[in-house]
Amino acid sequence: MRYYKTGEFAKMANVSIRTIRYYDQKGLLKPSAMTPKGYRLYSDDDFVKLQQILSLKYLGFSLEEIFSMTIKTDRDSLKESLSLQNKLITQKISHLKAVQTSLK
Repeated sequence: MRYYKTGEFAKMANVSIRTIRYYDQKGLLKPSAMTPKGYRLYSDDDFVKLQQILSLKYLGFSLEEIFSMTIKTDRDSLKESLSLQNKLITQKISHLKAVQTSLK
């Protein structure tokens, strides 16, 4: 398994280091490991979890709501999470199309 320091991890996800640290502080995204010098190390599984958090955040869920959703990285939970995200995106698109129609 490969590990990434906070800066590398943030760059991969196109978010700030501050965001990663904030999610850690809030308990949303804990690092998989720590170096003896105290550096946080994140794994590929953590990256999947971060993508779930970012997707749900984009869909308008608060961090508290996201925290209350059990975000797991096992295969079945990931499939379920992606299915839910797809459903929510479809609903959001429908809503935005309705708003656009009413504006016309």
